[in-house]
Amino acid sequence: MLKIRDDIDLEELKKFGFTLNDDEWYFADLYNANIYVKPISRKVIIRSYDRHEIENIDIIYDLIQEGLIEKVE
Repeated sequence: MLKIRDDIDLEELKKFGFTLNDDEWYFADLYNANIYVKPISRKVIIRSYDRHEIENIDIIYDLIQEGLIEKVE
């Protein structure tokens, strides 16, 4: 699973287009999917609108390049 590192302030996600929804999860609205970050576990979830191929997830690459994401088991 991918998650935001524990030592990162989740407010940093706003620099990448994430906003805080009513459930207090951070999310980014892509063309055909949403990326969510659970606030407590920091787990990254990608949900497709139509269960088809998800394109344009450059934001994930950007988060990895900035060192905000780690892979955990």
